[in-house]
Amino acid sequence: MAVFSLCRVDALPSNLPTDVREHIESHGAASSIQCAVRRYILRHTLSRKWVDLRRMLMRKASIGQFEKLQQCALVRSEWRNEPGSWILSLNESSSLVDVIEHEIDIGLWTHRDGKKRV
Repeated sequence: MAVFSLCRVDALPSNLPTDVREHIESHGAASSIQCAVRRYILRHTLSRKWVDLRRMLMRKASIGQFEKLQQCALVRSEWRNEPGSWILSLNESSSLVDVIEHEIDIGLWTHRDGKKRV
């Protein structure tokens, strides 16, 4: 069994009871998995253009609209792959956020199987 631990298992004191050691290892594994999931979901924020796009979204969208956009996996994918086109579109259209929000509501931003992804 592979141990996904934030700390080295051999760095734990050897006199720890087995159940305590396993508990520490399971917390390390859970923490590693949570970190990987956060990194996966928020990887679009690593782009330098993301700062500009986010600033523009904050000006053009309400908090609720931004939350709805952010929860859509396909929107986040576009933010990651085409931030420049979003920036240009937001500059040219004041209603883009409203249009995308409506499209999410009616299901146009779902995968081919019809399921929304987080």
